[in-house]
Amino acid sequence: MRSLLKLLVLSLGMGVSSMQVAIADDLTSPRAILSLPGPGLLSLSPDGLRVARIPVADVPVLHILDTGNIQAAPVVIELPTRVQAMTWAQDGSRLFLRAVEASSGGDRTYAVDMAGRSVADLAPDLPGRVRLVSGTPDSDGAYLVMHTPRQGAPVRLVRISGKGSAPATDITPSGNFGWFVADDQGRPAVALQIASGGKMQWIALTAEGEPGAVLVDAGTAGTNEPVSLMRTATGRRIAIFRTAQPDQEFPGLTGFDLDGAAPTVILTPDHEVTAPLFARDEPTLLTYVQESLLPERKVVDPTMADLLAGLKVDDGFAEIAARARNGVWLIKRRYADRPATYFLYRPESRQWSVPLAEMPGPPMPARQVATWVKARDGLSLPVYLTLPDRPGKAPLVVLIHGGPWRRDRFDYDRTLHWLAARGYAVLRVNFRGSTGFGVGFTRAGDGQWAGAMLTDIIDGTRWALDQPGVDPAPPVFVGGSYGGYAALMLASQNELPPRCTIAIAAAVDLGSFAPKYAAAERSSKAQLKRALGDFDDPSVRQQLTALSPIARVDKVKAPVLLIHGGRDPRAPLDDVNLYADALRRVNPALVTLAVAPDEGHSFTDPKATIAAVDMQDRFLSRCLGRAVSAAAVDPAPLRMIHAGTRP
Repeated sequence: MRSLLKLLVLSLGMGVSSMQVAIADDLTSPRAILSLPGPGLLSLSPDGLRVARIPVADVPVLHILDTGNIQAAPVVIELPTRVQAMTWAQDGSRLFLRAVEASSGGDRTYAVDMAGRSVADLAPDLPGRVRLVSGTPDSDGAYLVMHTPRQGAPVRLVRISGKGSAPATDITPSGNFGWFVADDQGRPAVALQIASGGKMQWIALTAEGEPGAVLVDAGTAGTNEPVSLMRTATGRRIAIFRTAQPDQEFPGLTGFDLDGAAPTVILTPDHEVTAPLFARDEPTLLTYVQESLLPERKVVDPTMADLLAGLKVDDGFAEIAARARNGVWLIKRRYADRPATYFLYRPESRQWSVPLAEMPGPPMPARQVATWVKARDGLSLPVYLTLPDRPGKAPLVVLIHGGPWRRDRFDYDRTLHWLAARGYAVLRVNFRGSTGFGVGFTRAGDGQWAGAMLTDIIDGTRWALDQPGVDPAPPVFVGGSYGGYAALMLASQNELPPRCTIAIAAAVDLGSFAPKYAAAERSSKAQLKRALGDFDDPSVRQQLTALSPIARVDKVKAPVLLIHGGRDPRAPLDDVNLYADALRRVNPALVTLAVAPDEGHSFTDPKATIAAVDMQDRFLSRCLGRAVSAAAVDPAPLRMIHAGTRP
């Protein structure tokens, strides 16, 4: 479930809203905090000569910076739509942009020509979702894209003329596929093959582009997935995968020779591994980041020690985001109390550039605590508690992450910022089933969506309520997607009943949700079945419904706010309407349902995002007896749903 919402998902990663506010505005309002500038999107060209930057994530304007004169005025290029990701052509002549458009039903890919500064849809004749496979053209100057004509359809591999003159050519290998990876010559090299019954395997592709040897079974929760594909000095093609062996607690790194040699184990770690850096023409690991409660850099190659010594900083954590052929590095500096910043770094001279994105505005008025808390069965749970810089005891808001196969980290988050600015303490529990703390920790969540995963959150909450500075009164549970499901389940239990609950894009009926989600995200079906059981069986679906919020509405005693996208394919609105109607029959005063008609499982329209977060803020203020923010927000993107009406 790669794209499931994290709590208040709506506000995360949005960058600067187009609804700019002055710094003099009330900086305790969510609108003001969500509108503070962030780093935007940045990408260093492979030759190291340019940095592409979209300074405001929801404003379609691209800046091209000259790394040789980074303080000079950038080249400004207007874009046709908002952008989510960027990929450079290997020669730096083009920049490819991935955007999500409601009109197309999914991702589109645009190409920006650096010489002419023109912008064009890379595949205008292909309807639906189009994703670039590689920024490297083949020998004829053509690019490979993955094309999905409609939601849930098989992925096609299509060859697009780099000049836009020749028609698109379908070169999909025989079989059913979910993903493709190209080599350094722009040719398909690795594919995710989906067999009958849903089993998935990563396979090598032959020189003719047909299925070859099986490399590894596709894993779940960030395991057995490709990390890098390189060509060695002797011409061997090596695909590096993040792999998990049966006796291995944390996914390691393995190099698979696509030309037939035996695989090579590169790293067997004892913690989560992120940001691995390899030698350019050999599968030699140089350095990586070890992630546990806090990030820590690990140096594997001693020759890198001096180069990396200059990355030590007094505040934050410096992460290598990209490395260019000319020796320039792009560095992301992560903080706990403010947005990340990006710098250019020249390791040979240890020279840092000025920040590539300024961060005006104050840091988060709070401090974060990272620790481990024991669950009732003795399992250690990684938790983060954010305490506002205010006297007295703060009401507790428990943020429950989505997935559930993801994790919370000790990093800045705008959601934490506005909640802390409003005077709330915020708890984030990495309950069993979360990723990043070992395969055993993740798989301990199998079959426990309605069980130990929920009691983990309760146990973490009890610990937080005992901490100095936290009001011991009942908490508020807030979550998105799985987090929304968990919040609604916790709203119906008596062990630690909440003062109120917020659920965003929530799965309210697992028996209905599981097959619909699996149809929308075919690659997640096996993982979902392992966690929930064989939901193709009607009797299992009945059991799952019994373990869902829809079956427990009579136990809800405190107000519930539901926020949902009208076009959510994973947790359809029809299920949420049924839940809201059932809760209204119990007590009409308990439920509020707001729908953004044109949004999906995650919100893309910044106006809808701001309106949804403002609604949450006002709901929390009423629930916790706090003053309501006076900042004016347009509520138009959301429709309030009342009994007997539909959007």
